[in-house]
Amino acid sequence: MQKIPPVLVALSLALSQATAPTAWIEHEAYAMGTRVHMVIGTNDRSLGRDAVQAVLEQIANAERLLSSWTASSELGRFNQSVPNKPVQLTVSLFSVLEEVSRWVERTDRAFDPGIGPLIDVWDLRGSGRHPTALELDVARRGSGIENFRLDYAGRSATRPSDAAWIDAGAFGKGYALRKVRATLLALGVRSATVNLGGQILLIGSDSSGTAWEVGIAHPRHRDQPIRSLWVADASVATTGQSERYVSVDGSDVGHVLDPRTGQPVPAWGSVTVVTQDPVEADILATALFVLGRDEAIAWSERHDLAVVIVAERGDGTFEVTVTEAARSHERPIRHY
Repeated sequence: MQKIPPVLVALSLALSQATAPTAWIEHEAYAMGTRVHMVIGTNDRSLGRDAVQAVLEQIANAERLLSSWTASSELGRFNQSVPNKPVQLTVSLFSVLEEVSRWVERTDRAFDPGIGPLIDVWDLRGSGRHPTALELDVARRGSGIENFRLDYAGRSATRPSDAAWIDAGAFGKGYALRKVRATLLALGVRSATVNLGGQILLIGSDSSGTAWEVGIAHPRHRDQPIRSLWVADASVATTGQSERYVSVDGSDVGHVLDPRTGQPVPAWGSVTVVTQDPVEADILATALFVLGRDEAIAWSERHDLAVVIVAERGDGTFEVTVTEAARSHERPIRHY
């Protein structure tokens, strides 16, 4: 796990303050099916404008590589390839699939992007439905990244069946932000924040010279922060079931599925992960939410991971748990 030691955070802030930006550019756009909001600080407005375009280009590149919503992306083409026939992949896509496959093992399948059949059987990209027990069992057995064959020597991948496909929903934004971070640093940008559909990348300090303040939303009231964190040079990702769901026969079916059971994860609260690598933050926010409150706390403490868990109590109020690694980021509770 890529924990950010407090001494490195302090050093980063000191360096940022020594060369504090004099020009700040704020920009909003729509990409990867969601809103992008960025604030970039530089000492040259021309560089700031170039940085904005570079951010948008990197996100567009990530979408062309990883979108599982369109057949025109490389992942989309692979998801529609002929079953049991190897497909040559670019270095970029092959390395991503190799990386996420390792995370499936590390999380004991709490994270698994090979859940296309499960998404389909619940019709989560349509109007939603409740599958029969048999349908769910077939979809569950047909799901799993282990069913896709990766050929390291030939840099190819093979899809096991017509029903099988890979969903990038739990790592695509993280990948895009990883590329954005590398690009901004290469351009010389040392102060920036990029919010890509709720996952946030933070570089250096804000306009006041301190770490960026990131609010963790109340699971039921998204406009009310239940906690605030103090973050520099990291990414913050949150997963819950409160915003994305479909209503079927009077019940809400959330978009986060448990790959192990095939069932939607109950809307028990939210998990926020702070880590240096955006891909890691994206994946682990989903995996820990799937595990549930108690297992998520134990996993996070065992791996020294900075996590804030918001869980509903039996009386309808919410309890906030902050892991030891996250305490250096903590700020006082604002709302319950």
